Amino acid sequence: SAKIREATQAYNNGVAALNRNDLDTAATEFEKATALTPADAGAQMFLGYVRLRQEQYPQALAALEAAKEQSARLDAKLQPVLYNNLGIAYANNRQPANAIAAYEKALSLSKEEYTDARFN
Repeated sequence: SAKIREATQAYNNGVAALNRNDLDTAATEFEKATALTPADAGAQMFLGYVRLRQEQYPQALAALEAAKEQSARLDAKLQPVLYNNLGIAYANNRQPANAIAAYEKALSLSKEEYTDARFN
């Protein structure tokens, strides 16, 4: 459908902007993708990551929690990253217990040593 094509294009534009370190454009594109396909865990996860980088922690947390709701659809390699980023968002939203639980989940999902999550 046209909606899926538009969402895919927005997602791809968001990834390209992120690769250029253009966070504002990336956020705009990932927001467009998530508005068109709210169940797209990847777009939600990337939007949350961009919001973390922008230090917009409440928005990051909202996007990452939306990604978590759809996390079964994420590639297994991305799930530890999602939970590590969720931990960072919780920590920056003054929710230390949730942050620790998210970091522990990231470690439990990771097949190898996940240094970032262990450090956090």
